[in-house]
Amino acid sequence: MIFRTLLLFLAFMVTNSVALIDKQTYIIHIDKAKIRASVHSQDSTRPWFKSVIDLISEVSLEKEEIAPELLYVYETNMFGFAAQLSNQQLEYLNQVDGFLSAIPDELLALHTTYTPHFLGLQNGRGLWSAPNLASDVIIGVLDTGIWPEHISFQDSGLSTVPSRWKGSCEEGTNFSASNSNNKLIGARVFLKGYEKFAGRINEILDYRSARDSQGHGTHTASTAAGNMVNNASFLSIARGSASGMRYTSRIAAYKVCWRLGCANSDILAAMDQAVADGVDILSLSLGGVAKPYYNDSIAIASFGATQSGVFVSCSAGNSGPSISTVGNVAPWLMTVAASYTDRSFPTKVKLGNGQIFKGGIAALLNSVHKDWSPAAIKSSLMTTAYTLNNKGAPISDIGSNNSAAFANPFAFGSGHVDPERASDPGLVYDITNKDYLNYLCSLNYTPSQITLLSKGKFTCSKNSVLQAGDLNYPSFAVIFSTSALNGSVTYKRVVTNVGNPKSSYAVKVEEPKGVSVRVEPRSLSFRKLGEKLSYNVTFVAYGRTIATGSSSFGSLTWV
Repeated sequence: MIFRTLLLFLAFMVTNSVALIDKQTYIIHIDKAKIRASVHSQDSTRPWFKSVIDLISEVSLEKEEIAPELLYVYETNMFGFAAQLSNQQLEYLNQVDGFLSAIPDELLALHTTYTPHFLGLQNGRGLWSAPNLASDVIIGVLDTGIWPEHISFQDSGLSTVPSRWKGSCEEGTNFSASNSNNKLIGARVFLKGYEKFAGRINEILDYRSARDSQGHGTHTASTAAGNMVNNASFLSIARGSASGMRYTSRIAAYKVCWRLGCANSDILAAMDQAVADGVDILSLSLGGVAKPYYNDSIAIASFGATQSGVFVSCSAGNSGPSISTVGNVAPWLMTVAASYTDRSFPTKVKLGNGQIFKGGIAALLNSVHKDWSPAAIKSSLMTTAYTLNNKGAPISDIGSNNSAAFANPFAFGSGHVDPERASDPGLVYDITNKDYLNYLCSLNYTPSQITLLSKGKFTCSKNSVLQAGDLNYPSFAVIFSTSALNGSVTYKRVVTNVGNPKSSYAVKVEEPKGVSVRVEPRSLSFRKLGEKLSYNVTFVAYGRTIATGSSSFGSLTWV
């Protein structure tokens, strides 16, 4: 009898441990309209997510499973929640009307003072003139937190916090509400997802608060919006002034990254909260490998943020220089890559796989052009970028095996950002939310996949013919097969006049090798500010002069 009891006890322990091991954190996407009409309709007094979790819990208890654990609820940028579920509980959830998808949580990696002058920014002039710096712009930085006592975050000379701000500074280890001021106006912590991966945070190694123990978040925040600091230097070398790109902006720090990385579930919760708090810009120096947008949590959440008018800037990553290594590639994101300035030091300092220049510049443009959409800001940064260095030679490819090699668009993207020119681009390529969703339709996304981003408010047209290349993006990509002699592709673009009310432009084309480019019309005449005009571009492959798998590049400029 004792032996039988022992066997039963052991069997219970094994079963229970398997149930614990079986649990995993998932990011659950829900169709907002359907869930309110199904589970939630049974008891409208309870929140919809509680109705879903309670339903799964009831079934779990019948099967002697541990109840699911709710971590976060997402209702601003996307609709769903993060929870720890067993495989069996995931099966139950899959049967709920309104369930769209479950993405396993994962840890993403962090990406790693003379720069403003290198970018052509001068104190008292242009984008750094007093009127342009006077308006309030709030930058939300998702990173490892912030060191509030840093000189870059002092608030001398700043006005009171904008009344539209709804955020706060959360108290925690070595961090109190008194650490906030008129510069650092928000500080929050997101760790539920991370602690499911790594266990409770070791407070000997890190702060269980918004305080930054690694320095990465403090660096990125000061790069984006740090105060003007005089007599700054690197070990007494290159002495001068150091500042963020828009040094009068307010900063809200959202700590989502810890010793082992950044959990997707925490990042999504922070993005949701930041938009609800009232940020104008979101800056993320983190990410993973590129994925289809419907499986990319940052792409999904950032699409929701742009729908709220928030500009989202993400780093391109530390991978490379091999092909297809850029992360955060959704077209509604501003993807910022590595860059070297024209200054070097007699000692090598290596950050990851290279130096990262990243500073959310979008804040400068946002302060000057309050009525511009995130897509318009991105367009202005892309179309005014330059591809020659300060000596007039083509930008070199530092990642190439050949040190003398010139970079191409696969390496430098649109080129090196020029903030002053971006503030007055003349024309912009604007993109609406509907345009983005039609783009997803052209990629043959399923209704469920599109609902992840549209939150159930969009249906693909069955009558119109959609091409991915027709997205009103400030660049073109055309693929020809080797057998497509004289094959042609035509794309349409629409430009909006943001320059002089009455202005005319003529097209200038540099054709890629082996491709003929025709533009109709070849000139555009605008009569008022905000007027939109369209043009078509036809690409024709006229000869087999390019080897299979190779690429050629050209440009189209309105002058």
